[in-house]
Amino acid sequence: MKKIGLLVWFAGLLFAGPFENGREMFNLGHYEKAGEYFKKACASGDHRGCYSLEYMFGLNEKPQSDYKTVSKLYEKKCQDGDAASCFNLGVKYNYGLGVRQDYRSAVVYYDKACEYGNAGICFKLGRHYVDGRGVPQDYEVAGKFFEKACEGGKAEGCAWLGYLYGHGYGYVRDDKKAVKYYTKACENGDVRGCYYLGFMYDKGMGVRQNYSKAVELYKKACDAGDAKGCTGLALLYQNGYGVKMDLAKAKELFGQGCDGGDEDGCKFYRILNASH
Repeated sequence: MKKIGLLVWFAGLLFAGPFENGREMFNLGHYEKAGEYFKKACASGDHRGCYSLEYMFGLNEKPQSDYKTVSKLYEKKCQDGDAASCFNLGVKYNYGLGVRQDYRSAVVYYDKACEYGNAGICFKLGRHYVDGRGVPQDYEVAGKFFEKACEGGKAEGCAWLGYLYGHGYGYVRDDKKAVKYYTKACENGDVRGCYYLGFMYDKGMGVRQNYSKAVELYKKACDAGDAKGCTGLALLYQNGYGVKMDLAKAKELFGQGCDGGDEDGCKFYRILNASH
């Protein structure tokens, strides 16, 4: 029977993803192996792996041998006002690292971390509420955290706040406020904020329509690697809005958008390629 149990456990590891394997290793006390799995999860874009690594490596550059002691240290530092320690405790409960998974406790610690003034953590918490990760999806609450993040200098928080206003999620739709926050995001280095601000100028939403300004902003986003910025700029070249019509340039930019993962870029590239 023990053999069967081991086989079932091993099969579970084979079919689970890197994060699930990492959590299993962590809860068995195999911390080095857990760290390896969490690194794989993080590298593949799984935020749970990234946050778990923050928890594991928050105190030193390598996994610890006793996470009960680590947790107590995080508790003390959190009570003393250390935002990162509060966030790491939130991760512990959110993902069930050495404890029963408890979303309510996780949110309590995330809230504390944000209250202590860490704009990055406020932003992360806002994303949790947008995506419904560990908390009920709630755009209004997300907006409050994005506002704190934006005020604290986190440009992505400004961009997301603009997005919520621009789409009427959690707020009454307000294009002028969307433009305000997209502008702040773009000026502070958030390229997706530049793309959305370009879109507002392109369509004349919340601002007077200005194709030249849209070209400038789409180009800024595209040059920084934002695929949607490339697609937006391509459409302007295709139609001759704000720039001289240039189908070859449009095709090139649609290709960049497509290569960057924008489905519209792929679609428009195929259409333009078929007709020219």
